Amino acid sequence: DMMVSMWYVFGFGFFGAIFVGFVYTFILRIPGVLALVVWGIIVAVGVFWLALAGMCYQTSQAWADDEDREKDQANGMLYLAYFCAALCALWACTICCLRKRIALAIGITKEAAKCIATMPIIILFPVLQVLALIIFVIPWFIYCLFLASSGEMETVKGARQMVYDETTFKAGWYMVFVYFWSSEFIIALGQIILALAVSTWYFTRDKGKIGNSTVIWSFKQGAWYHWGTAAFGSLIIAIIKTIRAMIKYIQKKCKNLKNPVAKKIAMAVLCCIDCCMWCIEKCMKFINKNAYIQTAIFGYHFCKAAKCAFFLILRNIARIMALSIVSGFVLLLGKLVITAGATFLCYVCLAYTPVSEELNYIWLPLVFTAIIAFYVAAMFNEVWGMAMSTILQCFCADEEIYKGDKDAMYAGSDLKATVSNSNKGKFAKKSKVAAAPAEDEGDAVI
Repeated sequence: DMMVSMWYVFGFGFFGAIFVGFVYTFILRIPGVLALVVWGIIVAVGVFWLALAGMCYQTSQAWADDEDREKDQANGMLYLAYFCAALCALWACTICCLRKRIALAIGITKEAAKCIATMPIIILFPVLQVLALIIFVIPWFIYCLFLASSGEMETVKGARQMVYDETTFKAGWYMVFVYFWSSEFIIALGQIILALAVSTWYFTRDKGKIGNSTVIWSFKQGAWYHWGTAAFGSLIIAIIKTIRAMIKYIQKKCKNLKNPVAKKIAMAVLCCIDCCMWCIEKCMKFINKNAYIQTAIFGYHFCKAAKCAFFLILRNIARIMALSIVSGFVLLLGKLVITAGATFLCYVCLAYTPVSEELNYIWLPLVFTAIIAFYVAAMFNEVWGMAMSTILQCFCADEEIYKGDKDAMYAGSDLKATVSNSNKGKFAKKSKVAAAPAEDEGDAVI
């Protein structure tokens, strides 16, 4: 079955998923569709918690009248109902406080859809990252095999195993660090190049000049000017990951401790340290991503970009929260739509074409199609997420430069429509801004 349907599986799993992804992007650009989807999901989440609270309350009342149930069970269900109701109220309050920012986030998402549609080749950029990672991993794996075979074969407790000296042991940790740094460097350089393409699209008034050539130009700029920024940011993440790997190694060694008290204390301390390092890693990845966007917009070096990104996040924390809510809904829905759409197209072709007569079961090819489409959707979402984050920072920079003057800003019509409401009172003492700058002045912002 897999041999017969191989081209269908890879065709629909990869190219079919990309086609569905662009259709999904086009649908989100239709006026009113994205707002309807986002607000519909937001209302559905609130209704879910409210309905769950009502069901728990009814169950608690029924259990209170049931003689076979204990009172603690009824009270526990009642407390659960109160908890769900509190979550519903908290969700409603959060949405009320962020309603203007959510409207802005919807506009940013629309702009991201327009940007991706203008530069469709940008979707294939993660494929280049995967290829670069494969090219690196092949020689790295060969070196690891040679290193693993450089020990001495000895018999330990009746079993033969490789025993390594201290030099080989340190070389092994060096190889681990090399893998972390190189893989993170490939990711970082890709994020900078994507941010360059998106920020160039944003800060160009005549969007007709933007196309796939912009992505190629961004690749040349990022690969030529920003290697150092990507290397420094990825170095920080690699150091943190290496420390976490060492902690895992020490945890494994601590399992051999004979003293149970010392073993539990050591494991607890190491788990706490590993948890803290995990939090630091996530925070640094978030800061690095925003720092790369600052580098793409203003050309800052890493330290200055990280500092500017940190304070930009503090100044616009509500907008970032709103964008996280909206992007979470859009990306999750996109992953489901792309996977289901590509699988459905493959099903139609396999079930209603002559190839169906050669298949014993149709489900296994569909499962593999869904798996490939899922990873393509994840690739699509990576570009989407980076585009939305970049456009948000571009909008904030655009807004601060022109003090919220809609006529001078580079923002698109969907974003300009939300500027007045979003900035109400923010620029009370708005400075006078001259007429809209010329094209070359706008390009100087980048």
